[in-house]
Amino acid sequence: MKLLETILAVACIIIAIYNFDFYNLNRTIVSILLLMQAGMILVPDEKVKKFLRHASVGLAVFLIMKILMGY
Repeated sequence: MKLLETILAVACIIIAIYNFDFYNLNRTIVSILLLMQAGMILVPDEKVKKFLRHASVGLAVFLIMKILMGY
């Protein structure tokens, strides 16, 4: 199971790097969310995972609101 999680984290990192775009805020936020997901998979510390979870939920809510508002 650990090997599968590591492969998934590496795939998230590769997709985040490929998808990153300075000029499009939506793509930048999605890339950051993917990197945070990889961090949650790879980091063993529960406090860091909890912080990343809360930060990613906040960022995801911001992205959804931004898309719904039409900006």
